[in-house]
Amino acid sequence: MPKYADKASVFIQNELSLSEEKREVIAYGVEAFTSTVLCFLGIVLFGYLFSFLGPVLAISLTAALVKIYTGGPHCNTMLRCIIVTITIFMTLSYISTSFLVPSLSLITGGLVISLILIARYAPVEVKQKPLSDNHKKALRKGTFKMSILFVSLVGLLYFFFSEYFALYLVIGFLWMGFAITPMGFAIINYSDKFLKFFEDSIIKCR
Repeated sequence: MPKYADKASVFIQNELSLSEEKREVIAYGVEAFTSTVLCFLGIVLFGYLFSFLGPVLAISLTAALVKIYTGGPHCNTMLRCIIVTITIFMTLSYISTSFLVPSLSLITGGLVISLILIARYAPVEVKQKPLSDNHKKALRKGTFKMSILFVSLVGLLYFFFSEYFALYLVIGFLWMGFAITPMGFAIINYSDKFLKFFEDSIIKCR
């Protein structure tokens, strides 16, 4: 846990006379919020530099909203999480803008696959964020409602506004469906280990 998150959580704990368990939850929340803000700024910066700003924002914000209900894998440090997140969304934006052409079959297929994966695996539980049974039930209900609203939104966008924008939303939705599968967790885990190996190599060279 970063020192700033520990210090912030200890300060809040002392001010509100909270238990150690609640302090740890607050510390995790502080770290998650900081990571989210830095990821967003990085996505905006690189999206602008590579002319993917619109697509990368649509894809990443969709994934972020879906992740609230589904959960998802995490890297072991905030820096690695930021690097992996930016890399993933920039890659998805490049693929979406360079190789994919929106069509009804592509949009429908992406939605169906996403819904199947989310129905099968969501919500996922990770050691950084354990879930109670009541919380899991609430998240499942939220995921169901969110999915219905999302499919409706994509349909409206595709038929009445922008086929490409609808495609970007589906890509973000599909990514989160894949990210919570065992293979998705494995990819994030291997990425985290690779970056750790890279970090350790740099430290040894100093």
